[in-house]
Amino acid sequence: MLNLNCYRPNGGRDAYGRYAEVALRVLDRIGGRVLWQAPAIRTVIGDDSDLYDEVIAVWYPNLAAFVELGTDPELLAAREDRVAGLERAALICCGSGPEAVLAQARDFGVHA
Repeated sequence: MLNLNCYRPNGGRDAYGRYAEVALRVLDRIGGRVLWQAPAIRTVIGDDSDLYDEVIAVWYPNLAAFVELGTDPELLAAREDRVAGLERAALICCGSGPEAVLAQARDFGVHA
């Protein structure tokens, strides 16, 4: 899953951070993991609706694990912090393999 997060001003990142602490515990419990996280510094192609603060790539072992995360009671209890933290977000389901690995540039036909 590719998570695109736009935080609310004045404490949104802190509120989301509290949610993320819980989400990381649950993610570990279901066998998923964060593959990559980075600030989104600029939109190259797009408009103001495409501006985000952070991008997070999360791997799940299967769709059932993603559903388990979304219905976990501990995570549902932390949902208020997620709502308080995010002005808007996009969650994009991406294809993946059976293991949590990041592709190398060569996998995309890119040569350094």
